[in-house]
Amino acid sequence: MHKRKIILVTCIMLLIYFIIGFTYLCGERVKFTINGDKEVNLNIGEEYKELGGQASLCVGRKCSDITEDINIKENIDSSVIGKYEVVYKLKYKNKEYTEKRVVNVVDTEAPVITLEGQKTANVCPSKEYEEEGYEAIDNYDGDITDKVEIIKENDYIKYTVKDSSNNETSITRNIKTVDDEKPVIKLKGNKTISLNLNDKYEEYGYTVSDNCGKIDSSKVQVTNNIDTSKEGTYKVTYKVEDENGNIGTTTRTVKVIKPISFNTTNKNEYIDNLEKYIKDKNYNVSLGYVNLNTGYTYLYNQKVVYYGASLVKTVDALYVYEKLNFNETTRKKVERAISVSDNTAHRELVNMIGINNLRSYGRSLGAKNFLTRSNNDYFGNTTVNDQIAIWKYLYKFVNNNAKGKELRQYFINSYYNFLLFDGIPTIMHKYGYYGSYYHDVGIVYADDPYIVVILTKHGNGNFKSIVQDLSKKIYGLNKIDN
Repeated sequence: MHKRKIILVTCIMLLIYFIIGFTYLCGERVKFTINGDKEVNLNIGEEYKELGGQASLCVGRKCSDITEDINIKENIDSSVIGKYEVVYKLKYKNKEYTEKRVVNVVDTEAPVITLEGQKTANVCPSKEYEEEGYEAIDNYDGDITDKVEIIKENDYIKYTVKDSSNNETSITRNIKTVDDEKPVIKLKGNKTISLNLNDKYEEYGYTVSDNCGKIDSSKVQVTNNIDTSKEGTYKVTYKVEDENGNIGTTTRTVKVIKPISFNTTNKNEYIDNLEKYIKDKNYNVSLGYVNLNTGYTYLYNQKVVYYGASLVKTVDALYVYEKLNFNETTRKKVERAISVSDNTAHRELVNMIGINNLRSYGRSLGAKNFLTRSNNDYFGNTTVNDQIAIWKYLYKFVNNNAKGKELRQYFINSYYNFLLFDGIPTIMHKYGYYGSYYHDVGIVYADDPYIVVILTKHGNGNFKSIVQDLSKKIYGLNKIDN
C-alpha cells in the first residue's frame, strides 16, 4: 500500500512538471516590469522625467516586445509638495496587468535670510543696537519673514527660520561696540569768505552733530590768526571732541583784500572791478543786465544752466494773459503764483495750459532751456539768456497790452524780493528757490529801466545778502550806463 502511494505521488509530480514544461514551451506568457525604482523623490519645481516600463509576450523561449502597448497615466504637479502615483497598465486577451510608481514631490531647499545693513554692525557704547531689518524668502513658501526667530546675545544676533518642510537656515549679525566716528562740524555761510582791509571778522556760526550723541556747540574750540590790517589769506579752525575721544575739525578760509572801488564813471573799469569783486567774494553766480532804453547788455557766466525753480511761473502768467480767455478763478491763480509764488496755483495753471503748450510757448520767447528736464518736472532749467528773453517779452507785454497793467501789479511785491534796497525805485520781480539754488529776476524802473538777472547756487547759504549786494552793484552800473 505504501509503495502504491509513492508511485501515485511520483506520477502526479511528473504530470505537473509535464504540464509546466508544455506550457513554457508551447503556451503564451506576459512579462511586465517598470524601469527604475518604484518610489522616487522629486525636488519642488524639478521636471519629472518618465522612465517608462518594459513588456514582452513570450511563447516558449521566443519573446516579442509589446512595450508600446503600455498605457501610462500620471497627474504629477511638481510645483506642489505631495505624493503622486504613476500607473502603468497593459491589456492582453482581456487580462489587465498593472504596475505603480510612487513619486514624492519634496522641498529640500533651505530658505534664505537677507540682512539689511552690515553683517557687522558698529554700536555706540552708550546705545543699544537698533534692528536695521531682515527678510526671509523660501523657494516654496515665499515670504516667511514673520517666522524668523531672533536670539540676541552681547556680541551677536542670530536669525533662524524654518519653512513648512522643516528646512532650516540661520544667519548671524555681529555687534561691535565701538565709536570711531569723528563728530561733524558744519559751517554756516561759505567756507571761503572775503573781508576788506580793516573790516571786522564776524563769525557766521556752525552746528555740530555726532553719531553717538548730542554735542553742545559751546564745546567747539574756535581759533584764528586773522589780522584784517594786513592783506592775506587766513584760517579759522574749528575743533570739537566727543565723549569717546574722537576729534572732529574743519576750517574756514578768510581772505583779507584791498577794497575794490566802484567810485568810477568808466563803464569798463566798473565792470572789471565788479568781476574781480565777485571772484574775491567767492560768489557762485551768473548775472545779466539789459538797459531797456539803450539796449546795452552786460552778461556774466550767462551760459551756465541752473535749475530754474519758481522762475517758470513768469511764463505761466504770460501765457494765461496773452493766450487765454480766463475767469476770476484763473486770475487769482496767476496772482498767487506770482505774488506769493504759490506752487499749487502753478501746477493747476500748467495742467490747464498743458505742459507741451507751455514748453512750446517758452521756447517761442527765446528760452532755449525752458522745461527741458521731463514732463514730470514742472519747474525745469534756465540760464541768464533765457531769463533775459522772457523778461524782455514781459516788459513789452505790460507796456503794450490792455491786460498788462493788471499783470504788472502782481510782479510788484516784496515777497522774497532781495533785489530791493533803500532808495531803489519801483521793481517788478520773480524769485526761484530750490535746494542750493536761489535766483531773483526783475525789471527796475530807474531813469533808464533795466532788466536784472541774478542766478545763484547759494540757496543753502547767505543768498539774501549776496543777491542784495549784487543788485546794488548792477544799480550802480545802470547809473554809469545812463
